[in-house]
Amino acid sequence: MIKAVVFNLDGTLLDQHSTVEQFLSGHLVRMGIPEALKSAYMDLFYQWNQAGDPPHAQLFEILQQKFLPQRDAEVLREDFARYAWQTPVLYPGTYTTLLELRSMGLKLGLITNGTHFSQRAKIAFSRLAEYIDVILISEKEQLRKPDPEIFQRALKRLGVEARQCAFVGDDPLEDITGAAQVGMKTAWVHHGRLWEISEVQPDWMLGSVPELIRVLSRRQPLKI
Repeated sequence: MIKAVVFNLDGTLLDQHSTVEQFLSGHLVRMGIPEALKSAYMDLFYQWNQAGDPPHAQLFEILQQKFLPQRDAEVLREDFARYAWQTPVLYPGTYTTLLELRSMGLKLGLITNGTHFSQRAKIAFSRLAEYIDVILISEKEQLRKPDPEIFQRALKRLGVEARQCAFVGDDPLEDITGAAQVGMKTAWVHHGRLWEISEVQPDWMLGSVPELIRVLSRRQPLKI
């Protein structure tokens, strides 16, 4: 019987691409990027950053040299640090799904790889902390998924056994393989992708997080 559900953050609950896109809409204005250059600026940002955390070390120097030679690259870096995660975009149905899971009596957890500053900011500004019982951030834990220890810590803090817990994530290696190796049930949010790892198979394949409600309430396997 499932007693707890643990989620990944970026790419599962939080739409990282849309969040960065939201940041860029304000960033371009604050930096004074001309309208004619905005598209090229955004393309280069995505090319180098790939919604990474933290951004690629050279990203801001490259943007500064190409688009803002009159500014210091540190200004761009500081703008990202200050504003990037203030307007997080969650996938549709995230809040209602979390509320429904809580109404089912399930404990909720979150394990996320990333810096403590950025991940805490995303969680705070999205108000996810109001719904989640246990939060583990890799930098603070000094462990990263798929290390089994970080999953075991989540289980211990939630007070459940691995077989009583489902992990929901979008990354086949960090999320699904990592959780499966400690015995957790796994739900892969595929975003239209095909599963390509033969050694491990997720217990459930979800097109979106809200589909988890049907899986847990009816025990129906979902396939792509």
